[in-house]
Amino acid sequence: MARRSRPPSTSPVGGVCPAPGGPGASLLDREVGFLKGVGPGRAALLSKLMIHTIGDLLLHLPRAYLDRRRVVGIDGLAPEMAATVAGEVIGARVRRVRGGRQDLLATVEDGTGRLSVVWFGQPYLSRIVRPGARLLLSGRVRLFQGLCLVNPDFDLAESGQEPVSGRAGILPVYPTTQGLSQRFLRGLAETALRLAGDPGEDPIPRHILDRLDLPPRDRALRAVHFPSTLEEAERSRRRLSFEELLVLQLLLKRAREERSTAASARPLRGDPDRLRAVRDRLPYRLTDEQEDAISAILADLQGERPAMRLLQGEVGSGKTVVAALACAWAASAESQSCVMAPTEVLAIQLAGALRAILDPVGMRVALLLGSTPGRERREILGRLAEGQVDTLVGTHAIIE
Repeated sequence: MARRSRPPSTSPVGGVCPAPGGPGASLLDREVGFLKGVGPGRAALLSKLMIHTIGDLLLHLPRAYLDRRRVVGIDGLAPEMAATVAGEVIGARVRRVRGGRQDLLATVEDGTGRLSVVWFGQPYLSRIVRPGARLLLSGRVRLFQGLCLVNPDFDLAESGQEPVSGRAGILPVYPTTQGLSQRFLRGLAETALRLAGDPGEDPIPRHILDRLDLPPRDRALRAVHFPSTLEEAERSRRRLSFEELLVLQLLLKRAREERSTAASARPLRGDPDRLRAVRDRLPYRLTDEQEDAISAILADLQGERPAMRLLQGEVGSGKTVVAALACAWAASAESQSCVMAPTEVLAIQLAGALRAILDPVGMRVALLLGSTPGRERREILGRLAEGQVDTLVGTHAIIE
């Protein structure tokens, strides 16, 4: 069954600014090197993740979570199963393989059976993973010389204690880079949350949070990193996403208001009869959504402020015909328009589509590409300057 395309929609476009900070903004603005354990080397690695400040760190959200609330016995494991096991290391060795890579191989026992564990290219873990160490390991079970955990996340228990308690909950899994372990990032996030303290007044009013069933910002920041349930993690992520979108929309609104008072434009008073002539030649009837989109665009063009609007929609939703009618309106107002495409192939296709709609009613379309020969380019530019081109289609070459 064919996938139905969603109709195009329009929305105003404006500028973007960073989200405002609260009373704790000065701490959040401090460089991440302020935190204990972050030297120049780790600060450079964190910068690869776009983490420069403590605030950046707190907004470096987990990509997934490890659910350690249920520890499985080794005898209950199966291939491709994601599981958490607790056991004692009864053997560990570093193996050098072809190419110089060194892997750490270990065997873990929990009373119900034994399990192989391998960390590829991480021989330094042998300082921790030693016989007698009790580990809590989480990962996916693979078939690698028998059942095996490959590159599992793990925590070390205190001597003589079961590796459970606080670590057997839900742990964040962060986007990372080589040289930064999940354990390090978790510890850093814990430290940052502790130092952040009271973030001050929530930027979103309480009545809005209550209406949308969203938690306050301070609780959401803590819960998105270290949730007590997966549902709490998702709810906190929704709250932070909502704040980001709300701030963006408010800033866009302010930018539009400032632009509307600071600049003016000549209204394009087009000819409805000429536009109707274009519409009447279309082999199909416009959808309600296409009608709404063209009405919004024509209202912008007839205003006394510069128009800036985004037309969006899936392939086949009718963006080209909406753009063609906007170009037709400009031509009927004795003005010229240009349509820019990202590649020459798309520009050629777009020019063909616009010509099919506009040429029959005497509206002239020209195509200008970076590969257009010099003589032809000069001819097109001359026709453009003399008003013999209504719509110019091309790539970035038309900016020149």
